[in-house]
Amino acid sequence: MVHFDQSVVFSSITSGRGNAGQANYGWSNSTMERMIDQRRADGFPGIAIQLGAIGDIGVILENMGDNNTVVGGTLPQRMPSCLSSLDNFLSWNHPSVSSFIKADMGAKKSAGGGGNFYSSNLRSYETVAFTCMAMYSKFLMADKYKPERKFRGHITLIRAEQGAAREEDVGRDYGISQVSDDSNVHVVEGDHDTFVQGKSSAKTVSIINSIILNK
Repeated sequence: MVHFDQSVVFSSITSGRGNAGQANYGWSNSTMERMIDQRRADGFPGIAIQLGAIGDIGVILENMGDNNTVVGGTLPQRMPSCLSSLDNFLSWNHPSVSSFIKADMGAKKSAGGGGNFYSSNLRSYETVAFTCMAMYSKFLMADKYKPERKFRGHITLIRAEQGAAREEDVGRDYGISQVSDDSNVHVVEGDHDTFVQGKSSAKTVSIINSIILNK
């Protein structure tokens, strides 16, 4: 049997704090943490580190902005800081720890009146962009999965008039009609970077309110 001095898994603050639309992601990270709990209970070394957004490398810098981009209430943690935190955590006697940079959300508040939909109703536009990217990836994965039967509930998709870069891969309705007997697509003016701003935001809110009132 091989014995390790350290056993580290990198989890996510989504496991500890949650994130709308990512229950499966949070659950999988939580499962890794429970594995570490079991290792510790069995007398083996182990630590799970819940990380927030990571800076310097990865999807945030490649697709969303820079090291000052706010994601889910956090700022990207620079790589030297991540490694320094890891060095400290390895000397701690805790199975699960967290390391993230909290953003100053007070500076992001809307001035009120008119404004953009995302300023008054969503934490940040960056969060919306990150969520959209994650959804495109999920649609691409779902396209490879064929369910035994269609979903019986109603699904409403609100999408931008100008298609996303990956639309050719997932289709105009992102393949929803293939998995649902009752689906509807609303097209809003703009592209996927702007349709939650200005007049388009009012249209989006109107569609959502109409759906809620008709329930």
